[in-house]
Amino acid sequence: MAGKVIQIIQALPGSFSWRRLVGLLLLSTFVSFEIYDRVIRIPRASAVEDDIVSEFQRIRAFPGISEFGLSRSHKSNQALVGRNYFTSADFQAIRGHYDVELQQNGWTYSSIKTITDWGRNFGGQSVIYCKRNYVANLFFPGERSGAGYTYGLDISWNLRKCE
Repeated sequence: MAGKVIQIIQALPGSFSWRRLVGLLLLSTFVSFEIYDRVIRIPRASAVEDDIVSEFQRIRAFPGISEFGLSRSHKSNQALVGRNYFTSADFQAIRGHYDVELQQNGWTYSSIKTITDWGRNFGGQSVIYCKRNYVANLFFPGERSGAGYTYGLDISWNLRKCE
């Protein structure tokens, strides 16, 4: 088999260029990936983002909050929808509300983690919930963080894994 390949290569005209062949192969691979990405993956991620927005809107926010605008984005294989909130309520009250609210909407509690900022602990917590292949993150930056908001809630697809 290898002998036949060598014979074919030797039979190529003298103007044959390996660099040109490799370049064409790389270019065609890149173009193929871009077409696949734009035709298949991006429309799917956009549809998932719309579904996540619907999921997000089903979840009632903690009463008496000030909310910041809804942020939403997607890439070819990821989507994220979220909002930050300000309230004088404490972590336990907010978490209790979302434990009930998310469970009523089909979400399952997964885990809680301490959040640090460049290794510094400002009292932040991240509470993770799962539903199908979506992850909800109830995020508390901590009272000493200076974040400008009390908590955030986001729902993602393919950004985090449920544990």
